[in-house]
Amino acid sequence: TVKAVLDELVTSPEPQTYYCGYDLTAGLGQSVGPLIKSRGRQGLLFSGPHKVLPPGRYVLEIWDRPAERIAGCCSVRVYGDGDAIAAQNEIDFSPASDQQALLRLSFELPAQVGDFDVQCRLTAGEISVERLVLIAQ
Repeated sequence: TVKAVLDELVTSPEPQTYYCGYDLTAGLGQSVGPLIKSRGRQGLLFSGPHKVLPPGRYVLEIWDRPAERIAGCCSVRVYGDGDAIAAQNEIDFSPASDQQALLRLSFELPAQVGDFDVQCRLTAGEISVERLVLIAQ
């Protein structure tokens, strides 16, 4: 039926969703247009996007500007309604000339969450985050 098709469309996630700095809450990071720049500070760089996310399997990518990096380390945690879902600690990074994701993290949601939140903490160095990419599997 038409209703069944519409219900499925409403509950199925987009194949890829992009969140730039405008969609995130800067912690110690500074919002500069669509970027969040660390400006040499350590601590919570950003959190967000604080969106509803349906159940399913996902891959989270964090993209930055590799040429603007100053060697360092960060950690990323993914939360759903305040509960930890996935984490990757001690992500070492250094300047690079090629564009590549800073992080690629897989996770699964058994149920819908009302507050999908990614938190990035910088322990050393400097990065300029461009976007988060959420890929439904």
